[in-house]
Amino acid sequence: MHNIICLKLVSYPFFGLCNQLYSIAGTLTDAIKMNKHILIINNFQTDIHTHETVPLRNILDLYKTNLFLEKYNIKILDTNYLSITINKITFGLDNSVVDVTNEILELCNSYFLKSNILHISKDINLCDLKGDPLPYVTKKLYLDYNICGYNFKAEYVEQNSHLVNHIHINLSYLVHDMVKTWNTPENQLLFNEILQNLHFHSKYRFRANKIMESLSTKSNINVIHLRLENDAINHWARLNNMDEGLFKKKLEEKYISLIETYINPKDITFVLTYETSNNVTNFLQLNNYIFFYTQKRINDGREINAVQDMCIGEYCNHVFIGPIESSTFSNVLALRIKTFHKKVSFNMEHILEKEKVINASRLHAHPS
Repeated sequence: MHNIICLKLVSYPFFGLCNQLYSIAGTLTDAIKMNKHILIINNFQTDIHTHETVPLRNILDLYKTNLFLEKYNIKILDTNYLSITINKITFGLDNSVVDVTNEILELCNSYFLKSNILHISKDINLCDLKGDPLPYVTKKLYLDYNICGYNFKAEYVEQNSHLVNHIHINLSYLVHDMVKTWNTPENQLLFNEILQNLHFHSKYRFRANKIMESLSTKSNINVIHLRLENDAINHWARLNNMDEGLFKKKLEEKYISLIETYINPKDITFVLTYETSNNVTNFLQLNNYIFFYTQKRINDGREINAVQDMCIGEYCNHVFIGPIESSTFSNVLALRIKTFHKKVSFNMEHILEKEKVINASRLHAHPS
């Protein structure tokens, strides 16, 4: 299985939506450079608090994503929907072989069919299956098999009529964890391109499209990623050497200043947040901005709602405001917004620093 790499997304229990997307993009980046052809991914975590999961294909449109990945000769598979087919097993050397497919499968068939796992024990005497095709010569067991339409060939050396090691192919056992090389200079272009082209399941696109159709407008559409949730305040207050109350005040002031500077009250603005009661939303209301929240489906889970927010955010065609440099959600959304006038970024690690503005002439640019 040298062409396969596996990713266990939920090995980190507090991975939100975008950390999981980062993990997929980073692993694909590594896999492409290692000339792997299949990435098998296990379940997607739908909520960092409950740790509930769903099959990956409930989140990503794997068909469309794999169409994009064709140019890199790699495909994503969902571990919940895998199948192994044995084409042929032969024993011998080069062209002097005997077909032992039926004999091998008969020995391990019930286990194989039940678990979708192929295990060929080194305790099997291979010469007892159909005789010794080449006496007094070291031979090999040749395995030809198929995983979800992809064909693989492998060969295993025998010693004294037995395999040196067990053959064990278990596609449910995922051992590859999150990679750590996301933002290295040599990886960043490919990493970002993959993040831009991970396609979400059509149901999320459909909901986002219905919301946009209900507006019946050709107005500019702005998007604000309002990162005022308690976990953000706690985390970035410490990095700014501020108490939480002061940091939240400075963060709200930052958002209000950017809104006043870059957003026209008459445009439509979507506010992506879980924290709807704060000084920023009060400012929007008091100053008659036309703005909307996205409806959160609590039972769906935090990360599912984030997927829906992401799909709505991609409809931004004018101004995007968010902490692109410090929030993975803002970073991914900024990469995925294709048409825009300005992307306005600030760094929550240095809340007092001035914002950075990416103009439309720098399409897809990302501040380092």
